[in-house]
Amino acid sequence: MACWVVSCELIHSKDLVKVNPWIVAVKLPALPKILLPALAGLCLGLDGIEGVPWASIGLVLLLAICMQWSIVLLNDYADVRADTHHMRTYPELFDRRVLVEGWLKPNQVARAGGMACGGVVLCAGGLYGLGHVAVLPMAVAGLLLIWAYSFAPLRLNYRGGGEALEIVGAGILMPLIGYSAVRFDMQWDALYLLVPVVLYALIGALVSGLKHEPADRDSGKKTLCVWIGSVAVRRVVWGAQIASRLWCGLLFLSGAYGLYAMVLAALAPALPMYMTRRVDGRADYRDANALSAYKKSVQQAAYLTYGGILLDFLLS
Repeated sequence: MACWVVSCELIHSKDLVKVNPWIVAVKLPALPKILLPALAGLCLGLDGIEGVPWASIGLVLLLAICMQWSIVLLNDYADVRADTHHMRTYPELFDRRVLVEGWLKPNQVARAGGMACGGVVLCAGGLYGLGHVAVLPMAVAGLLLIWAYSFAPLRLNYRGGGEALEIVGAGILMPLIGYSAVRFDMQWDALYLLVPVVLYALIGALVSGLKHEPADRDSGKKTLCVWIGSVAVRRVVWGAQIASRLWCGLLFLSGAYGLYAMVLAALAPALPMYMTRRVDGRADYRDANALSAYKKSVQQAAYLTYGGILLDFLLS
């Protein structure tokens, strides 16, 4: 799935003398989109636990990595025709893909994606064996979301609803997996502290479609950017960012969040959001520089928000 972090468009053919194609295939810069939500849930789950469950922490982090690899590898495999059209029609908007470039074969990518899915199940099984039984069905649900997103008969990435799957997967399932991996009880009344994770999952799902709007329209993908246009998408992104700032500030005033969340998650993102606002009117596929600055500012606000709530969960 697409992401709000720096994409692999920075890696060109001439760089392959130094970069293994598998590094490009697994899109390491996209890892925070899956890893950070899992870490948020994990850090929240550690509250009140005696001792550090290192085995559980190691397994859930490995699970998140395998989940991210499953997403990007299987999505590239399923989207190879659309990506080929994208490269030929809009090369200036194209993020490098190992299949389209011919750097790897489809069966290699599909096999690696299947192995990554197996890694997810194995890690979830290990956590099940440690007594964290809720992780296994949630991990399987995450893999089913990948199937529903990319493969027939649903292919919701094309039919519409792909952004909703991203929000459910990155914004809900991954935090719950991280939380359940270190706890034996589910304290539902504490999960409202993860609302900023859901908001930034929404933001990430929307921002990723801005650059690919014309190619997605040609390919028949019914993304929100295609449906409602880039202007409306950017308004939703701005509103979600404001909502995250207000949520963190209000929860600090209520005593639910500590000072780290107030400073880093509520106040500090105002600086990158200033840049977001400056380029907002030009941030689409027609202005690559403005769109790059827009995505970078959103990414910085996301990292500050995650930094604030992670530190708050661990230290406050």
